[in-house]
Amino acid sequence: MNYRLIIYILFSLLVAENNYFNKNNEINSTHIPTINVQALDETINPDTYIVGPGDQFYFSMITSNGINNQKLVVSPLGDIIIPIVGKIKVDEMILTDVFNTIKSKCKEKIQNSSIDITLSKVKDFKISVLGPSGIPSGHYIVNSITRLLDVYKFISSKATDSLMSHPKISSRNIVIESNGDFEKYDLLSYNYNGDKQNNPYIKHGDIIRLSYPNDYFNIYGAVKIPGKYEYRQDENLKDFINICGGYEVNADKNSIEITRYIDDTQKEIIYLSNDDLTSFEIRPNDEILVKPNKDYKRSSSIRIYGEVKNPGIYTIDVKQNTT
Repeated sequence: MNYRLIIYILFSLLVAENNYFNKNNEINSTHIPTINVQALDETINPDTYIVGPGDQFYFSMITSNGINNQKLVVSPLGDIIIPIVGKIKVDEMILTDVFNTIKSKCKEKIQNSSIDITLSKVKDFKISVLGPSGIPSGHYIVNSITRLLDVYKFISSKATDSLMSHPKISSRNIVIESNGDFEKYDLLSYNYNGDKQNNPYIKHGDIIRLSYPNDYFNIYGAVKIPGKYEYRQDENLKDFINICGGYEVNADKNSIEITRYIDDTQKEIIYLSNDDLTSFEIRPNDEILVKPNKDYKRSSSIRIYGEVKNPGIYTIDVKQNTT
């Protein structure tokens, strides 16, 4: 029996199996993609940052016997070890509480010591991304300064060619499951107003659920960026007009027409003024028309030519009798 031939066949089957799963948008378990974010967009808030395995600290303790400088790394068990002081559990603690706990433990061992400690490096961890066919789901490596928009852009860029026949991945109804709680986020709104509540930091254990849009509505007429938009529940028309760029200069803000479908065949027409928009909630399949002001900078003119001193085009006021 040719053992080399058997080994070669088995290896070929293994490679073929891996290629099959990769083509079907499954992440190869031997290589977990990394969403690499290195730059902070703001300083870390020690009153909200949650410490976990992989976080690193600069630690300095001055005593009568000298100076003790250490690099402290949170272990996979969620603790750190300080010589003389011992092991301290810090997993899932707020950063401020970690600082206070470490200083307190050090003071218990050496009363006249002076302690300085700061966070020097944030942890890396795995998250899960779930989604239908065409969205590359699986595990991804992120760090504690990764935001939702970073993940969304990375996943969108890695979507396979099969995504070309699907709608764009939803950016307005992204769900994050965190500790059993479900929250929905709107990146289109974040891109307009910079509200960071719609672009949170990703936390250890988060599950990000991506999908394709289910419902749309249309807005057209005298707005900056008319078009077809993904529907998001509980959104009022005033906020969305701002999101799509606001009014054009020639908009008649008191002449807004909504075509709303009651069922598959029946529809109604709703007329709104600018004062009504905050209380008006958009619904799926709404057709929103912001009418232009027909008299905006409208002028009438006549052309004078022939045997006159100043031939040319002259503006006239049609409301007055001109002879």
